[in-house]
Amino acid sequence: MSYMKKFKQLFFIDDREADNFYNKYIVDASNLCESYFFFNKAINALKHLKKNIAKPNFNPPDVIFLDLVMPEMDCWDFLKEYAKLPKLKSKIVILTTSENPNDIKKINTNALIDGYLQKPLSEDSLKRWIKKI
Repeated sequence: MSYMKKFKQLFFIDDREADNFYNKYIVDASNLCESYFFFNKAINALKHLKKNIAKPNFNPPDVIFLDLVMPEMDCWDFLKEYAKLPKLKSKIVILTTSENPNDIKKINTNALIDGYLQKPLSEDSLKRWIKKI
């Protein structure tokens, strides 16, 4: 499948190993990016960003796919900390199974979030989202 855009780097943050395994399969099949990182804890993604942000050759992720509900640090806590980091202008897409109108409203009204995709991720849903940006 050919995409309109190829990204340098993607981040996936999801506490479920099965989701990460599946998302890796989808990304590999789509030839969507040059590199990617998978994190099973949001705090680990933040630590990676903080550790590398000052490096001259640092490439911030073009897109961060962020699970809505995670233990320890959920997406809202991650976004609060992410907003404090300099130089980052990553697109942020929430990955969720939730259809709760309150969750969707909160996602749609957060200025840091560029959209959301329902789990499980698919090549078609990725393609539709990429066409929008």
